[in-house]
Amino acid sequence: MAISIALRQTESNLFCASKWWGDPDLQEDMEYPLDDGYPMTFLCQINCEYLAPLDPEGILPHEGMLYFFASADHLFGYETPYCYGRGEWPRQALRVKYAKDINFETFRSCVLEGEDGSALSERPLEIVLGNCPDDDSGLRMLGELPEGFRENHSDWVNLLQLSFGGEGGKTLNIAISPSDLRYGNWKKAVAFLKEND
Repeated sequence: MAISIALRQTESNLFCASKWWGDPDLQEDMEYPLDDGYPMTFLCQINCEYLAPLDPEGILPHEGMLYFFASADHLFGYETPYCYGRGEWPRQALRVKYAKDINFETFRSCVLEGEDGSALSERPLEIVLGNCPDDDSGLRMLGELPEGFRENHSDWVNLLQLSFGGEGGKTLNIAISPSDLRYGNWKKAVAFLKEND
């Protein structure tokens, strides 16, 4: 079974919690990732403690925090100097980060501001995790990878899947090889964009 990601609005403080959008809560020594000087889109952070009951095989980390950033503003309708198309994106277009320990005292919210001092991030949404079929077309972790990618990466792990626009839209998958996942080589993760049938 794959792990479904449901999003809901909340008034709760999501500092160091699983959340979509908003501002990432990073360790002091982590820098906000850039693509050639341009801030990447913060997609989400996942508190891995909540993956454990949904991942009995232990494929994913069961402690710490996973972060996903990509040069994906164009997929959400924003202007950006980088518009990566179908297929596998260059490595510079994706950053997966991991913090093994979550420390409320040393983590900080990394807030991006515009020239006028206003926050650039979208309002965060709470992430609720569950189980779903391996071929679910929505937001999920694990499960099947898309055709066109899995043919040459049959054993790779689907870290995150995002869908845009339903039928006729696009799907972005973030994947990593089992050995790189095992050794924490998060910089080896790749992004693959596919147009939906």
